[in-house]
Amino acid sequence: MFFGKKSQPLLGLDITTSSVKLIELSKSGKRFRVESYSAEPTPPSSVNEKAIIDAKAVGEAIRRAVKRSGARATDVAIAISGDAAITKVIQMPSHLNENDMEAQVEVQADQYIPFPMEEVSYDFEVVGESPNDPEMVDVLLVATRTENFDQRRAAVESAGLKARIVDVEPFALENACNLLTHQMPEGGMDQQVAIVDFGASNTTFSVLQNLRVVYTRDFNFGGQQLTEEIMRIYGLSLEDAGRAKKEGGLPSNYQPEVLDPFVDYMT
Repeated sequence: MFFGKKSQPLLGLDITTSSVKLIELSKSGKRFRVESYSAEPTPPSSVNEKAIIDAKAVGEAIRRAVKRSGARATDVAIAISGDAAITKVIQMPSHLNENDMEAQVEVQADQYIPFPMEEVSYDFEVVGESPNDPEMVDVLLVATRTENFDQRRAAVESAGLKARIVDVEPFALENACNLLTHQMPEGGMDQQVAIVDFGASNTTFSVLQNLRVVYTRDFNFGGQQLTEEIMRIYGLSLEDAGRAKKEGGLPSNYQPEVLDPFVDYMT
């Protein structure tokens, strides 16, 4: 499920505590084209951190995002958080065919996964030749509790769509950055590139080295804290504070007394 071959066009969904973001991509040769895009607010209390609590409510938000965007694709790519995934690089004989390797991974998987196998969804991908033994290959094993996948699939299916690809966020980030190498010094090779993703309630800091994610960490910090500070200081509702944050119109003391301290803390 994690590493299925992409079909085109495809919808990408990012489900967070604040919004459901949708992008429809098609591919021509080596180039991708954005066919449509939209975002819808996530219903209150339907997502807690990165866990979907109310799949039906999230599904309705996805349905609205699809309608707003005008997207026609029905196959969806979604991702689970890195915190919810177990990853392990294991070595396998290079002469194994695909079926034999799958059988071997299945035999070895329970050594590395600290949950009952009937509660787990997993997949693997051959990374390449093992640097210490040319007769072995490195195999990336990725697993998650099936409930993490089921939450997202239920929300997607509630919107009338099909979950075609389930990825892991750090791997999806790595793949996306490989499409941006023309913007990086030396094409990203022999470089360390930091990537910071500021969300509403969570910020993810990752480091790429030679275009591979070598470090990632989540922080419980995001734009929601600025919204709540605007609410507290100016006596606004959550909705009005969010609108004022995006559109402006706050008193002159907003930037020096509220925004600048927030930016300093964020930095």
